[in-house]
Amino acid sequence: MNTGYLDAETTDRALEALDAHLASTPFGRFGRPEDPAELIGWLSTQSGSWVVGQVLTSDGGFSLG
Repeated sequence: MNTGYLDAETTDRALEALDAHLASTPFGRFGRPEDPAELIGWLSTQSGSWVVGQVLTSDGGFSLG
């Protein structure tokens, strides 16, 4: 779902380097709402019940680029 956050008509920042930055990230795209939702869903299952007291970054490597 495109929220408009980085659309040229609505953003308050220059977007010239955006494509290059996205290309440098592991998945080459912005996250979608279902990306963190799947993590949250997994954490609520028996398989994820052993994970407690953690800070999990769900950004697809965006912060690494």
